[in-house]
Amino acid sequence: MIYFVIPIYLFLNLVVLWCLNRWLTRAIPYMADHRLPSVLVGLVYLVLMFIPILGVVLKDSDFRFFCIAFGNLFMAAIGFFGIAMLLVPCLIRLFLLLSRKGETREARKQIATGKKAAWIVLLLSAAFSFGMNYYGMKNAEDITVKKYSIKMNKNAGGVKSLKIMLLGDLHMSVNSNPEMYERMVKMVNHQKPDIILTAGDFFTSTYKGLDHPEKYIAALKKMKAPMGNYAVYGNHDVNEPLLVGFPMVNDEDALRSQEMVDFVRKSGFTMLNDQVISIAGSSIQLAGRLDGERSGGGKSKRKKAAALLKDIDRKKPLIVLEHEPWEFQDLTKAGADLVLAGHTHNGQIFPGNIIVNFFNENGYGYKKVGRLQTLVTGGVGYYGPPLRIGTHSEITVIDLNFN
Repeated sequence: MIYFVIPIYLFLNLVVLWCLNRWLTRAIPYMADHRLPSVLVGLVYLVLMFIPILGVVLKDSDFRFFCIAFGNLFMAAIGFFGIAMLLVPCLIRLFLLLSRKGETREARKQIATGKKAAWIVLLLSAAFSFGMNYYGMKNAEDITVKKYSIKMNKNAGGVKSLKIMLLGDLHMSVNSNPEMYERMVKMVNHQKPDIILTAGDFFTSTYKGLDHPEKYIAALKKMKAPMGNYAVYGNHDVNEPLLVGFPMVNDEDALRSQEMVDFVRKSGFTMLNDQVISIAGSSIQLAGRLDGERSGGGKSKRKKAAALLKDIDRKKPLIVLEHEPWEFQDLTKAGADLVLAGHTHNGQIFPGNIIVNFFNENGYGYKKVGRLQTLVTGGVGYYGPPLRIGTHSEITVIDLNFN
């Protein structure tokens, strides 16, 4: 995949540039008669288009992190602008077809490609892009509370119920801000959970790009739960170059830095790296898995489900915390009762919330797979463009009842 990201990125941008130049020359006749304005527009666009690539090839610096942050915003803006430039002309043609039935096809075509239509296309495309990005950024910062009630047919000793706060995909990055996580912490503590579980992706493939990490630590360490605050790492809790969200190195070259490890520890999280522990007075078992895509340890891979869970007590409830919602069949055979995960963001941007269901055994929410119960949180943060459209940033509260 990494070998196709840059060619695809360049191709899509050139398509947008071609569409932009096409409508500009129709809206401004001077540009059609003089080559220089089109050349200048093309040069400006090409400079903007190559800034995200600098975020891939440059060494760590403030300028590199600016390029990455700019690239996430640039692709969101250009993406919606390009979509509108393709759709608006179709709507204009449909309107002319329905409202001007007496006119010839050639006459309608001239109107649809004329100066007035070109201005309509450009202005509506710009307005659509601005509106979607403005709404998406505001919506991404608006954290909601999602609640579930789950029954587990196992005896947990004297524990009749457990209130779990499931977090995921915090994605602290070049586009994030500490204030959002301060609000998240207040919301978490307001729910008074018994235990906090975080399903990975604290970062977005860089630690040094995080502005004022001490502010994030100060916010996160205020999260409290009587049974503790446990977490696993995700596939982006490593250092790797990204091009508008797509990794540009192989899995074994994406390594987790000691700075990331120290940050998570200082923030109050106990990491479960392919470990099984007992909680609630040894009445409940909790397993935490390394990520199956990027373990963060180079060529080292995580344990198979059977190896990780070989010594569990199958009479006691077993909760498995992992980042990506995969391998449910293996976990069922190994004795898991409930799997909690993140990773999908519920698609983050429509129609992603439909697409994620084709690539994950559970794309979002609660789903029972055979006897195994699974729940995937939509997560708090965002990946790539700092937008959420058609989905919500969320913290997930689970009332788990035992029988």
